Amino acid sequence: MSHEVADDLIYDKDKHGPLRSTPEASEHLHVKHHIKRSVARLADMRCTGSGPMFLKQGRLVFYPEYLLDAWAAEVNGRRLRRSTEFKSVAEAAA
Repeated sequence: MSHEVADDLIYDKDKHGPLRSTPEASEHLHVKHHIKRSVARLADMRCTGSGPMFLKQGRLVFYPEYLLDAWAAEVNGRRLRRSTEFKSVAEAAA
């Protein structure tokens, strides 16, 4: 039985950009996207599957920067929709 991996699942630094450690990922999210997630929170999110996608090499965890950016865009999009929805509901009630 052979196991094949799709080409887009293979990490390529030239194609996908830098990898970030968990502390670097936490800082990247805060500085670039204004999303505060501690190292411990990112670890919890890995267990629940609610955080950004990550790679493991043995015990080490890495976050490809482009996946951090994609996850942050999704989170910020949800925030925007919620605030827009709240505003329209508030205006309708007035």
